[in-house]
Amino acid sequence: MQFRLAQPSEPSRRDSALTPMIDVVFQLLAFFILTFRFVVPEGDFDIAMPAAAASPSPVPPLVEPLHVHLAADTTGALADIRVNGRSLGPNVDALHRQVAQVAGIEGPANLRAEVEVKLDCDPQLHYEHTLAALAAISAYIDRAGNQATLIHRVQFARYRRV
Repeated sequence: MQFRLAQPSEPSRRDSALTPMIDVVFQLLAFFILTFRFVVPEGDFDIAMPAAAASPSPVPPLVEPLHVHLAADTTGALADIRVNGRSLGPNVDALHRQVAQVAGIEGPANLRAEVEVKLDCDPQLHYEHTLAALAAISAYIDRAGNQATLIHRVQFARYRRV
């Protein structure tokens, strides 16, 4: 008895369908590109850091900038807040009231867009005190209970060695 080996009538060949797979990949790529949404970074403060070389301003400001100095004690705690040389003590609320008075948040003499604050912090001051002062300078609660921007332009003074 003889066994015959069965020979296939068609060669066994696997065709890969690359063209439809490439089409699907490009459709997915186009879909994700068109539906991508950019995320606004959180905590985006409108702060101008000092440049390497200070350039002279061509237009003089309408209101003199407020110079706020945050003094630290030896442990890094807030010791004193001085606004244009006047001491307010270590009270951040007093700083907020002073800046709100200068900016004139109520009434027709609203100078919030024109007032500029230059914040000068001692190098050993703890970061939490700097953020508390920055919050007191830049925001307030309006009559409706909503948070609003008090001062738009806040600059940090250049680092100075002690």
